[in-house]
Amino acid sequence: MVDWDDPSADWAGFALALVRSPWDYPRRHAEFLAWAGRVASLTALVNAPAILRWSADKRYMANLAAAGVPVVPTVFAAPGEAMDWPRAAEV
Repeated sequence: MVDWDDPSADWAGFALALVRSPWDYPRRHAEFLAWAGRVASLTALVNAPAILRWSADKRYMANLAAAGVPVVPTVFAAPGEAMDWPRAAEV
């Protein structure tokens, strides 16, 4: 396993790479997507940059729900918009 942002990682040295759980990407969104594009040019990136970009915007969950796919209940707020947090013990 290698952290996506490890500056010593030689991505060209891998036959393929798979993104698993980059928990810090929301705060570093542009940097993460730039990394994905760079790595995809060096090795086979199983998670295509277009898919990573699509899934980084969680509004895709609403599209899945509208299509009848079971999803975790999800609410959205646009940048700068006040969030109407659900009343729950955990969010």
